[in-house]
Amino acid sequence: MKIRIFMITYLCFLVLPGQASEETKTNAPEVICSSASEKRKLQVVKEGSGCKVNYTKDSITTAIGSSSKSETDFCTGLVEKVKTKLVDHGFDCKEAL
Repeated sequence: MKIRIFMITYLCFLVLPGQASEETKTNAPEVICSSASEKRKLQVVKEGSGCKVNYTKDSITTAIGSSSKSETDFCTGLVEKVKTKLVDHGFDCKEAL
């Protein structure tokens, strides 16, 4: 649990360009959050048998959490937690179509 909180706390880590991984979008929708001047995106991505959550800010995408098991509930729950924090900070969040 501490590792997951640690990942959320450090949203500013950059994903290195050229990283190889097997990832595909899941059935979970992307969440787009916008304020007057900023836009953020949250996305659950299938990775191997597990999942990860990508967070995009200023065109930089960072993985903020993952599960190595097929527990997509963890990833979708993380999206909801971050979405709630963004809404609390004045963002309007909607699922992308």
